[in-house]
Parts: sequence; C-alpha cells; structure tokens
Amino acid sequence: MIENKVNLNQTQFSVEEPILAQPVTIDEQLVTADLPIAKKSRFSKWWWLGGALLLIAIIIIIIIWRMPHDNTPVNEETSPISNEQILSPLGQRLETTKKLLKTADPTVQELSFPPLNLELRID
Repeated sequence: MIENKVNLNQTQFSVEEPILAQPVTIDEQLVTADLPIAKKSRFSKWWWLGGALLLIAIIIIIIIWRMPHDNTPVNEETSPISNEQILSPLGQRLETTKKLLKTADPTVQELSFPPLNLELRID
C-alpha cells in the first residue's frame, strides 16, 4: 500500500503541466512576407583591420620621430679617481682598503689543490 503512494521517479515533479497546453498558431502572412535582406556593407572587416594597423603604425612612427636623440660623444678616457686628486684621510683609507680587498680575493689565488688519496678503503 505504501509503495503505491511513493513515486520512485525523482525526475518527475509533483505538479506538472505541459508547457504548451494550447497550440500556438502561426500567421501565414508573416511566414510568406518578403522581409528585407541585410545588404553586405561596403567596408568589410578586413578594411577596418587594415586601417587600424595603419593608424597604429603611423602613431608609432610619430612617437619614435619625436623622441630626443642623444648625440653626445662618449668619453672613455676619464677615470673616476685620478692620481692627481688630493684625497681626504677617509678617502685614502678607502683606497687602501680597496687595494687590500683586491689582493685578498680568494678567487684569484693561484694555490693548487691538495693531493687526493684515491686508495681509501672502508673495511
């Protein structure tokens, strides 16, 4: 008895109605009427794309043309600290420290590696 009251189909709603209870009528005049057909435009999408690319190219050329040009010659002979400059005591200490650091650089040392004993055995 209980089985008859319980609907085991879970996809079915409790209150269902057909969507189109009354049939829809289509007017025959609308179906046979001559509708205006959209004409193809004179300018297709390729013309618009080409125009946009040309405009971007012209803008880039104008930007490059208006950029300031740096025509100053490069002087490579000047050094940051010349020997003719008179250094303060702090500057002298700084220069001596730089020289000491250059001589104490471990990557420049020419010491050879210690000899390796390849006959080690683990017994």
